[in-house]
Amino acid sequence: MDRAERLPQIIRMKGDNIATRLVDFGASVVRLVAALPQDRPGKHIADQLLRSATSGGSNYEEARAPRAGETSCTR
Repeated sequence: MDRAERLPQIIRMKGDNIATRLVDFGASVVRLVAALPQDRPGKHIADQLLRSATSGGSNYEEARAPRAGETSCTR
């Protein structure tokens, strides 16, 4: 199956389960960070990577939540 045949499947996948994929990505990065060296540069990189990789899920969920006083999300 070439890319043109997979395109509808790829597009559907992007919107349907992005929250699940963000959690999976965060979990993958946690495993990666655990494998980094425990020296000073490794810890610094691990800290930055962990914070940036896990923030996507919370940002996505916050953006989807309705604002206070709104009955529906119009964004």
